[in-house]
Amino acid sequence: MEEKQWEYKIGAGKMPVILSLGMTILFGSLSAWLHKTENGAYFFGDILTGIMVAVLITTVYRLMFYKVLIGKDGFYFQTRIGNGMYHNYGELNNAWITKGQNISGYENKWCHFETADGKVTRFIIYHNDEKAANYLVKRTQAETAGEARETQQHRIDGKASGMVGLIGVFIAAGMVCIFTFPMFQIGGIAVVMSLISLLVVGFALISTLFTYFCFQIKIEEDGFYYQTNPFNGTYFNYQDITRCWEVKRVYRYRRSATRNHYFYLYFTDRHGKTRRFLYENDIYSYEVSILKERINGK
Repeated sequence: MEEKQWEYKIGAGKMPVILSLGMTILFGSLSAWLHKTENGAYFFGDILTGIMVAVLITTVYRLMFYKVLIGKDGFYFQTRIGNGMYHNYGELNNAWITKGQNISGYENKWCHFETADGKVTRFIIYHNDEKAANYLVKRTQAETAGEARETQQHRIDGKASGMVGLIGVFIAAGMVCIFTFPMFQIGGIAVVMSLISLLVVGFALISTLFTYFCFQIKIEEDGFYYQTNPFNGTYFNYQDITRCWEVKRVYRYRRSATRNHYFYLYFTDRHGKTRRFLYENDIYSYEVSILKERINGK
């Protein structure tokens, strides 16, 4: 990468490193105390410490290598070792910003840019980075103004942030296995509760795997491909859809103040069958709006 005069610089920030370091020290100290007192729970302390060490390594890696360097003529984008690339604004098809609630109800903003080959790349925007992201989008749109270069194809899938969920479910599954397997030696109601826990985490694991590897909505000029599991892939022409609408559902779990926010797009075909898909509103609101526009403008 050649030296340039950058207008804005976006990095990963030090706060995640500080927080994960603090949690690592906390769990490490707890594990050491459990070992010293010969408490049998030290095994779980070791596991939690190991998890936090992995999180700490990840945040340090991101701090070192994640960067978005924004200049007047283009920007340099890098998320890991060896994948840094400079993009001229005039070579992009489009750039845009989306915002919306994530599953926890917090509002996120994302900056997206589409390269000439139709590939869309995105990065999350924090408060201090809003001016930089807006500048990137404005410069891209200024360079491509009046040119119909945006691809007719768009894609919604479970890979935008699905790897985080996948890792989380695998960690949860491992923790459940560690806690429940000793219960089989106790017998009685403990076995029943262990089986229920394993079934719940197994369902969550399968659902997450389906979302990551199978879920895809391919939006094309004359229709779209719909798939939410390995067996229901179907192509629809826009004229075959009679109506579509968005639904937001908020669920609150018992004895908890936590609320989960889920966003769905429903559509009904000419045979009267209604289908739906769950999407990440903060990331894919732009693609969903295009799909709705094409269905309603058929």
